[in-house]
Amino acid sequence: MKLKNTGLQRGKLFARSRVHNIFFKGLNQYF
Repeated sequence: MKLKNTGLQRGKLFARSRVHNIFFKGLNQYF
């Protein structure tokens, strides 16, 4: 269970970082 949870957390962090990168790129276009 713990190994699966860490894998899910790692996947969530990776997806979250991608979303933040896209979000900040969008902000840079506005400002």
